[in-house]
Amino acid sequence: MDRRRFLLTALASAFAAPVAAGAQQAGKLPRVGYVQAEIPSATPLREAFLTGLRERGWNDGRNVVIDWRRRDEEIADLVRLNVDVLVLPNPYRIEAGLRQTKTIPIVTIDLESDPVGKGWLASLARPGGNLTGVWMDFPDIAGKQLQMLKEAVPAVQRVTVV
Repeated sequence: MDRRRFLLTALASAFAAPVAAGAQQAGKLPRVGYVQAEIPSATPLREAFLTGLRERGWNDGRNVVIDWRRRDEEIADLVRLNVDVLVLPNPYRIEAGLRQTKTIPIVTIDLESDPVGKGWLASLARPGGNLTGVWMDFPDIAGKQLQMLKEAVPAVQRVTVV
């Protein structure tokens, strides 16, 4: 499985929890607001997201409604629609979403930001707020990764990072 598909599957899993946990009125489908520049055209990112949802039993139009948007300015429209969760896979969209709502859960995947350093999360142990997701690049984890490597392969004496 390639890295992008793995990360999108993780994103779909993170999305499913807030929607499944929230109480829904009878007959009301959970509503997801997804903002990504390439959408609504068919892209590998969109297809991987939909595949991840389908693998977990969520099907657009059947038991969930996905409102696709292309511009950051449309996040306000999704907040007005009172979507159940926002999917914002981009640091600029995360910031725009956090400015728009403190109550709607925001799910993200961000490979380039430190969520604590940016002020999005209080801490990794107790994040608080309405933001969750997958981050791959923040300083607090590097030491833990080296510790896990040393535990997994005790004979390792040197590690080089390029």
